[in-house]
Amino acid sequence: MEDVLEVYAREYNAEYPVVCYDESPKQLVSELRKSYMDDKGIKYEDCEYQREGAAEIVMIVEPLGQHREIFIDDDHKGDTWARHMGYIAEQMYPNAKKVTVVEDNLSSHKKHNLYNTYTMFLNHSVPERLLIRLNLSTPQTRFMA
Repeated sequence: MEDVLEVYAREYNAEYPVVCYDESPKQLVSELRKSYMDDKGIKYEDCEYQREGAAEIVMIVEPLGQHREIFIDDDHKGDTWARHMGYIAEQMYPNAKKVTVVEDNLSSHKKHNLYNTYTMFLNHSVPERLLIRLNLSTPQTRFMA
């Protein structure tokens, strides 16, 4: 936790940007019955729905650089996370020396996914240009600040 607070206290430096990465799963549903309005203008909706799958909303924000990117993906697997990290390092900040990424600790956010995706197949320096900092938001760490 102190490590993340130290990262947030840094001054802005374009060569060493600080990026926040977060994702949120969303269930996709459709209504089975159409809603309708009565004569008094009251809208009636049925709570029955049909599941249409799921989507993953990913937000990448550089607060001090005033930059934001949003992606919609089908999953949150390790290779998807690695592609997002590659996008940050290669597309968003190609001239940065080191990019600090602050993120939560999900099972797919593992450094071996970066090495599997970029070192073996594409031989890129993506894993070396990223500095991952975990934002541990457990009940124990919330009260430390």
